[in-house]
Amino acid sequence: MDQNKLTQLTLQTAKSNNAMKLVAFLKSAIENGHKLPARKNTLDVNKSLLAELAGFDRQALDEERGAKDTINILNWAIKHIGLDSGLVHESFVRQSDSPDLKALKKILDKQDREIHRLESLLLRAEAKNNSLVYEIKKLERTLSQKNEADAYISSGYKIVLFDDFEELS
Repeated sequence: MDQNKLTQLTLQTAKSNNAMKLVAFLKSAIENGHKLPARKNTLDVNKSLLAELAGFDRQALDEERGAKDTINILNWAIKHIGLDSGLVHESFVRQSDSPDLKALKKILDKQDREIHRLESLLLRAEAKNNSLVYEIKKLERTLSQKNEADAYISSGYKIVLFDDFEELS
């Protein structure tokens, strides 16, 4: 089914830059099993969030201001990809005067899992960042030593380099 959607998406005419960005975003969404973001309390697409995720201004998705090809692709996506019903359902559950407690528990559990996943990603990113900072400092020291050696060489000195474990004879 997803392959069919991808094929249909590639048949859409995308001439403007924003339409091409939207097609690229939609292709990624289809491949990853995502749907379009929905606005809270409605069954409409969240155009602001969609535009931000796709990498262009919200006005590009406005019926009167956007390019016709971009609007056509958006309408195709709404019809064929659909809205993230989980988000729509969540907004209705949250706004309800008598919310379903099981549904609220599911929403909270899902949010807890997402928080845990994001915290884990953050810890990995921080570790990677620390590793890269260390590597940069090491390379900066090496560069500084080489620049200093170049200065001595250009002044006429000869430089003899030894490995850390090499002994002088």
